[in-house]
Amino acid sequence: MALQTTAILDREHLSDTLWNLEEARLKGVPADHPGVCDALDWVASRAGLPGAYKEGLHAPTEADYSRRWYTPTGENGSPSGAGLSHVLAEESLRALALWRPEQEWGRHPMMLRVRDRFGAMPYDHLGSPGTFCCARCSVARWRALAAGRPQGWDEVVSDGLRSWSRECLESGHWSRYPYYYTLLALSELPLAQVQGVRSALRASAERRIGRLSDTDQQSRFRKRALEWVLA
Repeated sequence: MALQTTAILDREHLSDTLWNLEEARLKGVPADHPGVCDALDWVASRAGLPGAYKEGLHAPTEADYSRRWYTPTGENGSPSGAGLSHVLAEESLRALALWRPEQEWGRHPMMLRVRDRFGAMPYDHLGSPGTFCCARCSVARWRALAAGRPQGWDEVVSDGLRSWSRECLESGHWSRYPYYYTLLALSELPLAQVQGVRSALRASAERRIGRLSDTDQQSRFRKRALEWVLA
């Protein structure tokens, strides 16, 4: 596939680079593609830079903070600097775990520290292991855990899903969790309880999918989430 490096790597925005990497992965672009390699190297290089949510995690750019656009589906909720840096850090871990599970990044000392962090779960939670300070950050955490699959990841995510399911009404709506971003996360979770919620979500997905185009990146991610419900 002929894909220019600049189509994936955006040195001005960690967020855009991550979403470009995800679209490339879904299109089947190989991990050794030069554009993918450059983008992953740049994401990895942001570990421990000023502005990171925690020591050793991946920092957004100044442009990310200015725009505050940090979910692939374009749902920001109530943006904050901490929320932005946390979500993009988790999404960075997810990207590196998916693209480089056993390659040079997997042997990088920072990834070993990340694995240690995952292994020490629960961490920084409020009330239960599967929920974080806010719903959006919880969803980002589920996505990273499902990609890395450290020991105990499924118990943590299952706990978070129980919290989410208490808000998922028969109408398929919920209040705190970002709709499309949550669906995108659910579509990636190989857990039995996820399959059971599709029927509750189908009606709302059918209403929404006809209004979406695939002319912009956010709509494409939203459409993918809805198509999973309706598959």
